[in-house]
Amino acid sequence: MTSHAATYVRRWHRLLRLLAIVGFAAACRQKQLPEGIQELRVPEPQGHFVREGYVRMVPPLLLPRRTPRNEVDVWLRLPEGSRITTNVRDGRPLLKLPPGSSAARVESVARGRDKHEWEWSIADVRGTRFKPGKELFFVLRPEANRSQSPLIGWEWERASTAQQAAATDLVAELAASIVAEGQQDQERRGARRANACASCHQYARAENERPSQYGVSNRATDDSGCFQIQNVLVSQVPLETYFPVETNRTSRFIKFGCRAETELQLPETGHPTCANGSVPWGRFDVAAGLKAADEQAEGLCAARRYLFEHLDELGRQAFREGFAECGISVRDVTTEPAMP
Repeated sequence: MTSHAATYVRRWHRLLRLLAIVGFAAACRQKQLPEGIQELRVPEPQGHFVREGYVRMVPPLLLPRRTPRNEVDVWLRLPEGSRITTNVRDGRPLLKLPPGSSAARVESVARGRDKHEWEWSIADVRGTRFKPGKELFFVLRPEANRSQSPLIGWEWERASTAQQAAATDLVAELAASIVAEGQQDQERRGARRANACASCHQYARAENERPSQYGVSNRATDDSGCFQIQNVLVSQVPLETYFPVETNRTSRFIKFGCRAETELQLPETGHPTCANGSVPWGRFDVAAGLKAADEQAEGLCAARRYLFEHLDELGRQAFREGFAECGISVRDVTTEPAMP
């Protein structure tokens, strides 16, 4: 094939993909959505969560990555003057987010050849909105396979199996519409697996002592079914291993260990493991990180301060060690939690 012909074919393939994307978006607008499902759009995704008043929940252990060009952040927005309540079950304090709260897991991918010039774009958003008496799931995905593409998605009731099934169909078809024909079935399957949110985000789930004991994530959930928010308040948490790229090995402020004095194994690359097959833990030295002006330590403490300002007194006491590590006390907060 000549160079001119090859260029023509590439342009023709790009045009076909663009027509497919435009056709899918037009079909979604024209077709009546299933009852109870709401379409969502984010025209300018860059900086969206900051503009909308969300705060990044920086964890003590960073989450694993699918590839080096992938990263995940969790964002939380609480209503002004609201209060997070703390429930105690089997001696374990559990946070309950107030109505009006919204939490989002945002997965981003980097584009570009040179790592120092990577441009990060949102690839997938999965979140929860809490309303009085019900919970809404939402998903946002790029409407085109290009950097900073607008996001399109849907919101539905967690408790409705019919809405869940219909929303999963919509998400799967959107994911397939922006990739090459040979990748579409794989994208559909991946989108469907990822959309089984309720089975993963169980309420008050215990942490795994062994991999897959209660689910793919090793961390425990709070009383709202969220993994990361409550785990921001402690410095030692189970290590997550559900993606291959380990992101904590290079931190000089993180120490790893195992339960019951089991031998810790540190391979040259990848995740630490425990000799008896149990889930390893990692502990972030917050004081040392703050002293060194470490970005993660400062972000962790900013997240803790945000939670502290909205937390009830029982929660402040239950997680006082984590707050103390960041130098947070009642006299430092700007507002008191609202009364119920």
